[in-house]
Amino acid sequence: MISFNDFNKSNYSSFETKFDIWKKEADLFINFSNINNESEEDEKYLKNSLNLIQDEINWIENNKNKIEDVLFEENILELAENIASSGYLLKCADEECYLLDDGSKIDFPITEDDLLDSLYIESVSFNFNGKNIDSIELILLCSPDYFNGQPFLISLNKNKNIQFHGLEDN
Repeated sequence: MISFNDFNKSNYSSFETKFDIWKKEADLFINFSNINNESEEDEKYLKNSLNLIQDEINWIENNKNKIEDVLFEENILELAENIASSGYLLKCADEECYLLDDGSKIDFPITEDDLLDSLYIESVSFNFNGKNIDSIELILLCSPDYFNGQPFLISLNKNKNIQFHGLEDN
């Protein structure tokens, strides 16, 4: 559960903190628009939005499978194999395997479970328009790093529609 005291003012967003999601620590950014940049007003908006933010975090935590389904609709397994196979080909027993840039050794074919187990959220950004959440952006990474450091950008609108925006350049 996040609290007001967990947050710090930020140069890149209105507020930021760290929190646990999908069994890992991630960055949380809160971006308010239409605010006068007065510290007391910003803090008031954050205090009044904490329950809403926590509800959305809980939704993301409890709906990981919906986010993963969107990724698989975009053929990320095939993309993972294409990028990972550009790594150094190792001489393994009977299987095709590669050494990735992060030092991980992976066997081919990459299974759906392997890829799902590797996914984690690096950061979550809440973008407010006034007192309402306009959108939520998730940056996802993998460990092992099947995508050579390129994160996925996923967004959720206020109706919980999930959109995959592809790999981002590092």
